[in-house]
Amino acid sequence: MVNPALRRRHQPRAGRWFVAGATAVVAVVCLALGGCASRPVGRQPETAATAAAVPGYYAETTAALDPAYSLSNINVRDTDTGTIAATVEPPRPYQSFGYVFATDIPNTWVAGAQPWHPVRDDNSAQPITLFEVTFNPATRRVETSKLPIPPVLGTELVAVALSPDAAMLAEVTLTLGPVVRSSTGSPNQTGVAVLRVYTMTGGTGTPRVSSRTLATAPNANYLADYSLTWLGDGRTLAVGGTFGSVVPLRPAPAILSVDTSVPGRLAAVKTVALKFPPPGQATFDAKTAVPTSCWGAPIATSDGDGIICGGPAATALNAGGASNVGIWGFDARTGQLTATWDRHTICCVDPVTVFPNVLWVSPTDRVFVATGYAEANQGADLYVQNADGVHQVPWPGLLHYPMLGNIVEPTVAW
Repeated sequence: MVNPALRRRHQPRAGRWFVAGATAVVAVVCLALGGCASRPVGRQPETAATAAAVPGYYAETTAALDPAYSLSNINVRDTDTGTIAATVEPPRPYQSFGYVFATDIPNTWVAGAQPWHPVRDDNSAQPITLFEVTFNPATRRVETSKLPIPPVLGTELVAVALSPDAAMLAEVTLTLGPVVRSSTGSPNQTGVAVLRVYTMTGGTGTPRVSSRTLATAPNANYLADYSLTWLGDGRTLAVGGTFGSVVPLRPAPAILSVDTSVPGRLAAVKTVALKFPPPGQATFDAKTAVPTSCWGAPIATSDGDGIICGGPAATALNAGGASNVGIWGFDARTGQLTATWDRHTICCVDPVTVFPNVLWVSPTDRVFVATGYAEANQGADLYVQNADGVHQVPWPGLLHYPMLGNIVEPTVAW
């Protein structure tokens, strides 16, 4: 299952803000519902073998030099131990791997290579060329092969998903339009989100491409998060995000199913909007706070049964900015909320690295990998939630930028 929610360097996720260097530490309140386990307060979860549910290796972008905003390589790490199994540098003439995306193919990822010409320590505007990256656990060797996909600017690339048979690649881009002023006078940049599916013909031939506009918005921040999941039939693509003409301040998360089987045409099969309960009475108690929305794009499981996202819950107004949060599970057929995990309160700022963020979900079960379980580390941890409870995955955690605080997680993909 692919969760290519993109962590652009120096850029918080849409609709959130960051206070540099803030380190708020509070007790984490957890609740297990629907047979889901959570971490008790003050107890560090054990590291457990996860190979049965989660792929044995993951890839992450890692700074090749000091400081952390330098050009990046890709490290392949053992999920259970965090040990680096292999390191791959971008092939010439590229200097940096700025992006890595998961696939449903074991030990295979899609990576984005770029020339290194940063502007104010940010290299995201450079064009991205996509490569298939394959790791052989027996030999510890990594091979890269260039995909026949046109380059796209890093500022426009949102999500990528390679089909299980490697014959098709789906891509969501966000094209920025002119800056317009809202009714309150604040400037906003318009945006258009577009889905493209490339059918690779083999060799060096030009792939066939089909495209579909997903959404438009007067503020591109509302279109900054999309997820892509190839369903089990190999031709249906589940797209998580917001669709149509997005109304400011009220983006509605949903899963759009798209049929990719007809060349040149991406037909919408159905749209399932996530149905959150009425917010009820706002509270400071994370145990009873009602989930209200998703943080980032919802992610569909490839069996077509489930949807998962991290998000906020109803919180009483407070001067400190405390928020109730958690991870929410939904029925993919009805959009109804069916499960919650890791319900707790974050306090008293809301930086990107504290908010629960789901990075990977299993094809058939409510098994996932997420950050944001332990606020004290500001997201510098990975946790696997499976039938046995929650288990920590060894991980170096956040990238440190001089004078800016801990604001960026390296891109991680299974």
